[in-house]
Amino acid sequence: MGLIYKKISIEGNRSKTSVDALFDSGASVSFIRRDIGEKIPDLLPLPSPRSFSLGDGKGTLEVKEVTHVDFHLEDGTIFDEVVVASELAEELVI
Repeated sequence: MGLIYKKISIEGNRSKTSVDALFDSGASVSFIRRDIGEKIPDLLPLPSPRSFSLGDGKGTLEVKEVTHVDFHLEDGTIFDEVVVASELAEELVI
């Protein structure tokens, strides 16, 4: 299966920007890279750190914050809670 990338507009409570999003059908949650997340919405601390398994099955990603954003797509707007990750290669994973 190929990777699906698309430039989309995202909006938080502080600003709006366009990002290159990876649409990953195997992702259990949506992720935003920290450098993007810090500019758009306010970040909210999780009660305790959470770990997510990476798609390669070998590594894990530990996160401590989430945030809320609107994804503006061609067919409409989706509101989602996204996990903030410092070590994310992509700007956004949906």
